[in-house]
Amino acid sequence: MDLGLVVEFISEHGYLALFSSFYVCLLGLPIPNEILVMTGGIISTMDHFQPLLTFFIVYLTVILNATILYLVGRKGGNRLLQKLERFKKINRNVQGASIYIQKYGGYAAALSYGLPIMRHCIPFLMGTYQYSYLSFARFSYLSALVWTSVLFLIGRYFGSKIESIGENLHQIGGAVLILLLGVFFTKVLKRYFRQKNLNF
Repeated sequence: MDLGLVVEFISEHGYLALFSSFYVCLLGLPIPNEILVMTGGIISTMDHFQPLLTFFIVYLTVILNATILYLVGRKGGNRLLQKLERFKKINRNVQGASIYIQKYGGYAAALSYGLPIMRHCIPFLMGTYQYSYLSFARFSYLSALVWTSVLFLIGRYFGSKIESIGENLHQIGGAVLILLLGVFFTKVLKRYFRQKNLNF
């Protein structure tokens, strides 16, 4: 999707377009979330957009997206996971997020914003695993506030460079995720072979 078209649409139609466009894009359209939130910072520099209100709307779309994923997981997560099992890539991402939650508990919601894909999977799985809403919201909303604030300010003051900055942040987040999964699976394999040796 051409991000320029999104900005043009928002600039012509105002705050309602800002909210609806950002919410739809955050659902999973092929625009890195980092670049999208930084674009909110650029939009806040336009004459007819008030910075604080623009930030609030961008932040609202971020936490609303996470909250709906949490609620979907809470109401029908297990059924949905059964249907998604045949999709290997999705199943692999779900397993990674599940490992992350088992290791960090509620803190996984806070840490997930720095990790692509995990920021979508973890709220859904926290709902599926029946974490309380207060536990989810306490970690998720505060972390979202920090994450959104940093990216929004980068977009506002370094707007001309957001594409390269966003891509780098996206790649770094992916590299961190791969590293964490690698460490976990290494521990699992070591434990497996240690137990196997004990059985002989």
